[in-house]
Amino acid sequence: MKNHTKRLSRSIIVASLLILGTAHAKMTPDEIARLSKDLTPVGAEKAGNADGSIPAWNGGLTTPPAGFDAGKGYIDPFAAEKPVVTITAANADQHKDKLTEGHYAMLKKYASFKMNVYPTHRTAAYPPDIYDAIKKGGNAAELSDEEITCSGCGVIPFPTPKTGRQVMWNHLYRYRGGGVERDLVTAPVLADGNILYYNKPHMIWAQPTDFLDKENVPAGLVSSFIFFQTAPAQVEGRAGVAKSYSNPLARPLDFYFYNAGLRRVRKMPETPNDYFDDALEGLRTADQFDGFFGSLVSYNFKLVGKKEIIVPYNSYKLADRSLKYKQILTKNHPNPDYLRFEKHRVWVVEGSLRDNQRHIYSKRTWYVDEDSWTVLHDDAYDSRGQLWRVNDVYTMQYYNAIVPYIQSWAIADLNSGAYIAEWMDNEEKRPIKFGVKSRWADHSAEALKRMGTK
Repeated sequence: MKNHTKRLSRSIIVASLLILGTAHAKMTPDEIARLSKDLTPVGAEKAGNADGSIPAWNGGLTTPPAGFDAGKGYIDPFAAEKPVVTITAANADQHKDKLTEGHYAMLKKYASFKMNVYPTHRTAAYPPDIYDAIKKGGNAAELSDEEITCSGCGVIPFPTPKTGRQVMWNHLYRYRGGGVERDLVTAPVLADGNILYYNKPHMIWAQPTDFLDKENVPAGLVSSFIFFQTAPAQVEGRAGVAKSYSNPLARPLDFYFYNAGLRRVRKMPETPNDYFDDALEGLRTADQFDGFFGSLVSYNFKLVGKKEIIVPYNSYKLADRSLKYKQILTKNHPNPDYLRFEKHRVWVVEGSLRDNQRHIYSKRTWYVDEDSWTVLHDDAYDSRGQLWRVNDVYTMQYYNAIVPYIQSWAIADLNSGAYIAEWMDNEEKRPIKFGVKSRWADHSAEALKRMGTK
């Protein structure tokens, strides 16, 4: 009888928490009204900060500069600017309150690492129909199952988040330009600076509204991407498709993989968040892709709040198509001369591993841009709670498509001295394409058989 009473009490508590979580998920009419007043259409603070170092948002960057040609790359609208400060190991302590733990550790570990901090520009902007969708969907999204499942979610479902999971759902659902197709390069760089190889996938990323046959897209799809590898030789010809869903408990991540050597497609029996591809030398987990990817089952997410932090931003210099990969990929970290940092307001979310979950990282800290809901930085800790890997996500406003999106990212392993840089496209011939529409059948296991070859 006593055990039954305990179970009943526990059930009532859990049910109450779920009810409270759902109630807090929906926006109130007053909160929705704020999206056209003191908040930007995506929920960021429209005003600048007290000392003016973070300016007010004035609509973002929505017009390409004169002379822009996508085939030649993106013109840097801030090319003439000089850093307001350069942070090194020598002056890191003076700026520690505005640094992530990962950046502070890298400054102290590598004498070659520095952070050129430039004037802040709030360039992030989305198309008007995306803003309309956010406002209309503000009262539709609900969270359940400890906020792991998201019902009625669309683009940026929680513009005024109350929990860490809501912030992470915003990142997962954020608009990416109406379907993206691009040629990419990933490179593991060993501790001695040797570039191990260039991994070259061709990728198409789609969200539910990016399909021509939307009626065939299963309910609850968050996103799907397909890839085909052209290099290096050991992985040439392989292909894969990964599909994530809003209810990972009922429908976990679907990952189908074409093995070019065996000429067969197989479904990965289990794709945990800490899965890593053998072509990445174990330097990244599955959920570090795209800043954060996958499901929200692994961690408890604590919303620390919003802070002013120096983060990578407006990475046009790094995207310069005149650069060669060898110029970018220096020892221990990407060449800091091509990196641009700015001070922005970011949502800080801490993740602690749930008791019933497995992951190689016991703790995480994500820094999520208030203007785009993109993860800009991720600090990952080992099982002892020691800082292990530092993930910088380099974004910029793709002004021709009116979307803030990832240019590339780099994950530094502080233990080994190695790092991996992903999604570079400086030397690739075909420019990134937005507005690419897919067919659901193209994101199937059967399609991989037609795509994959060697």
